[in-house]
Amino acid sequence: MTFSGKGKTVAVIGGGFSGAAVALHLLRRHGQVGRIILFEPSARLGAGLAYGARDPAHRINVPASRMSIDPADPDSFQRFAASDASVLADPDVVGTDGELYPSRAVFGAYVASELQPHIAGGAIEHRRALVVSVLREAESWRITDEHGASWTADILVLATTHPMPKLPAPLRAVADHPHLVADASKVEAISGIEPDDRVLIVGNGLTSADVIASLSRFGHRGSIVAISRRGLRSRGHAPVSQDPHGDFSTQPAKTASELLRHIRVALRTADAANLSWHAVIDAVRAQALTIWQALPVLERRRLARHARPYWDVHRFRIAPQVEQVVETALATDQLRILAAAVTDVEANDRGFRVHLRIRGKGHLEVDVDRIVVTTGPAHDTILNSQPFLRDLAQAGHLQLCPTGLGIACDLASRAIRADGTADPSLLIAGPLARGTFGELMGLPQVAEHAVFVADHVAETLAAVAQRRSGSVNPPPSQPDQFVSLSSDASQVRRAPSPSARIFNMAAADKPLDFLWFIPSSGDGAYLGSDELARPADPGYFREIARAVDRLGYSGVLIPTGVACEESFILAADLAAHTEQLKFLVAIRPGVASPAYYARLTSTLDRVSNGRLLLNIVVGGSAQELAGDGIFLPHDERYAHADEFFQVFNGLIENGKAHLDGKYIQAHNAELGLPPVQSPRPPIYFGGSSDAAIDFSAGIIDKYLTWGEPPAQVAEKVEKVKRAAAAKGRQVSFGIRLHFIVRETDEEAWAAADRLISRLSDETIAAAQEVFAKNSDSVGQARMVALHQGRRDKLEVSPNLWAGIGLVRSGAGTALVGSPKTIAARLREYQEIGIDTVIASGYPHLEEAYRVSELLFPEIGLAGPRNQIRSSFGKRQVFGGGGHGGNVRVASGS
Repeated sequence: MTFSGKGKTVAVIGGGFSGAAVALHLLRRHGQVGRIILFEPSARLGAGLAYGARDPAHRINVPASRMSIDPADPDSFQRFAASDASVLADPDVVGTDGELYPSRAVFGAYVASELQPHIAGGAIEHRRALVVSVLREAESWRITDEHGASWTADILVLATTHPMPKLPAPLRAVADHPHLVADASKVEAISGIEPDDRVLIVGNGLTSADVIASLSRFGHRGSIVAISRRGLRSRGHAPVSQDPHGDFSTQPAKTASELLRHIRVALRTADAANLSWHAVIDAVRAQALTIWQALPVLERRRLARHARPYWDVHRFRIAPQVEQVVETALATDQLRILAAAVTDVEANDRGFRVHLRIRGKGHLEVDVDRIVVTTGPAHDTILNSQPFLRDLAQAGHLQLCPTGLGIACDLASRAIRADGTADPSLLIAGPLARGTFGELMGLPQVAEHAVFVADHVAETLAAVAQRRSGSVNPPPSQPDQFVSLSSDASQVRRAPSPSARIFNMAAADKPLDFLWFIPSSGDGAYLGSDELARPADPGYFREIARAVDRLGYSGVLIPTGVACEESFILAADLAAHTEQLKFLVAIRPGVASPAYYARLTSTLDRVSNGRLLLNIVVGGSAQELAGDGIFLPHDERYAHADEFFQVFNGLIENGKAHLDGKYIQAHNAELGLPPVQSPRPPIYFGGSSDAAIDFSAGIIDKYLTWGEPPAQVAEKVEKVKRAAAAKGRQVSFGIRLHFIVRETDEEAWAAADRLISRLSDETIAAAQEVFAKNSDSVGQARMVALHQGRRDKLEVSPNLWAGIGLVRSGAGTALVGSPKTIAARLREYQEIGIDTVIASGYPHLEEAYRVSELLFPEIGLAGPRNQIRSSFGKRQVFGGGGHGGNVRVASGS
């Protein structure tokens, strides 16, 4: 998808791999969206600290076949390396596993070569300067560099490097000593070490292994002591290729301790299957995002604090050539690795006397000539590492990630402001987003994340242009989210992970937005029967709303129609009895003027403190529409609705509107008080006809579908996406479903049978006749087509049951099964792009508890805020339902 980008600017601060990859994919995938500026003081883009290393002993840590800037072309770097002169001249480039492990500088040259044509052609501008200041100016960012030059950008991407390691406190007294190497990335600092110098390396990860490899290349023969708190060291690759081993995502752990237990179990079963630990760690890596998202922030912090060193030395493996150097140094006693920490250091004529505390073994003094610090980035100092980051944080635009691993961002990689809101114009790219995504250090994951960020930049640029032109509404507030698709080591090499797969599967790794339903025309235990019916009662609706508010649902749908309580008034009542619940309230264009609906909307949004969502209802029963004074044919109702929302949106967003339309005339209409939400509450809509989809593409934020089989939903989603794209917009997607969830599949299907056990064939026939005569709804026709009024064709897709649609208009299908079964079905819809579920079940109070207590844990939702548990499970009151009162044919949204 290519957007016109005239007048728009994207600024990427940081021209290492992450920043270079974002700029490259933005251009490749979306064309010249506008001006793309990369701020990077180094002469060569794409190298950064990692791949700017000049020492040939510093090799890439994974094979060249698994290193690429483009996830869709995994062999890209391997082709480059195969023809590079320095690779061809490197006698040690082939590892013991037969793979190529060139120096990191070769990979840096490869990335630079990918960008060079775009730099030379002016499509990407390289500004060789440090950024010193970034200020917010209205809807833009003002960027100033060290030379005083300034630029204005619409979108800002932060892809800055890691902060430098912090010196351990005991070493700060000798920070200026010439024999202390605080920055091990400087090859000249390492090359200055004399062959017989005694060396202390503080830190024992990948950088420590690089230092040992460099010392070996320089002919160093003196003693080396490498210390870390736990005495761990980076490991090498498995001797033979293995498939990942272990399932950590079907039932992801909820605590750090539980996760570690799962890993230990997997290690034992792997050993029994003659697999090494590598297979288990590869499985954890491949499922990292699901694992990470299932953990509360407190548990993520525990992992980062206690388990990260163990993870790092097993996850980030060294090249075979470097591993051989380290093993040789250990075998010859040149190298000692200790679990120790520095407690004190004294400088002397030759070097230092260092006091060490040996873990569990007392103290030790060592005399060394050089100290090299390789403790790794100080992630928690990132916001103080550069002046412009500090200023952004002080202005409230940035905050530290609560895990301490980088900068806080949401699952769309948008920076989280100090007030907790996400900024769509400020994105975090690369490892600094690690605290949100859990695994953003390996190059394949960083490359995939760069594609993801680039796509969001393009979408946001389009929204900026539209908002400034005033042509359409802003995009939905919950865009797609990133998920790493890097698979096991045996498949990565030949199985590219194209961006299409990233975005098709991304939604499956974020929690669904889950709403419930207020049965404002009545409730009950059996479909099409008065037995155990519950009349429409405001007290009962409050009881449902209060329960749903506690149980972890984000909101409720309040339907409209002649058999329902008035939706705006009911929402106002329920808002007074709830704390966080949002209210999806129906607007039916034509029942009242757009100016009146604008006043209702603004008032309810203010009364509820921004908890209003809007549901456009255009179709329905012809008889009911006529009773409301609406006599327009099907397609004209959408043309009328389009004019309605021109006036409505003008009033809500700007306070004024004027229209002389075919259907609506509004002369100098005004709205005195704005809503709380800006520019307006989100708009939801469902409609399956061509006219409905064309209307929705230019107006709505979230498109809703009734519960059809996944293939049919996928077809509809793609159709809506194309229609929205044609108007330069994007929408998100939701689904309206009933749920019959029980502890086992058998119990759930028994409950479904019980739900229609009082339903006669005559009642079904009468209901189907009403649907056929009174509705021109394409969506209703699609619902009927699923079952055709027959009891023997009700499972229309695995676990998708159409029994409710036998007598209920509108949403007529339910997901039936155990929590695991239904969670699997929901993931199928998520992979299509569904991110919101509007749910219900009969009776609605009891089933709200069932869904929350049984299903929510399976789909990553928190469930009851105060952990209230229902006592209904011990009583025989569950069993399905139907609208009660004197209405046998149920209706609703």
